[in-house]
Amino acid sequence: MAMPNKKAWLAILFIVVCLAIPFGITYYVSTETFKQRYAKWQGTRPKAPEGATLEGSRITEDQVMLVRGERVKIHSTSLIFQGIDRGHVVVDLFLEELDHDRPYPQRFPADIPDSRVIRFGEVSYTVKAVSKNTLVLNIHKTPEVK
Repeated sequence: MAMPNKKAWLAILFIVVCLAIPFGITYYVSTETFKQRYAKWQGTRPKAPEGATLEGSRITEDQVMLVRGERVKIHSTSLIFQGIDRGHVVVDLFLEELDHDRPYPQRFPADIPDSRVIRFGEVSYTVKAVSKNTLVLNIHKTPEVK
């Protein structure tokens, strides 16, 4: 049986090293020592006040802030701001009483005047601000609670 030449041994060694490095890193990251060090690096995180929700911070009495990709429930509707596409604002409207899983895509111009009223479901809004990742709407008219 012929012995491999020197270049073949270097190729085999190179492949073994290239495979050993990712496996070694994966093993180290999964150890308890690394997890403890990582927790120490992260430090302590402040706790949210009890009863605080993300939705509660996005909605006030007369204004709602939609962050791209986050679902916010307002009365009997939910809205998800999808972003700006070709100069139009895209919002997914969910009618909670009809079908809470079916989005109804809504589009309106990004440069809409502040005085123009937009209606999503039973709630009317005016646009306060539009950016790439956020949409701020003033609640113009809400349905009467029966």
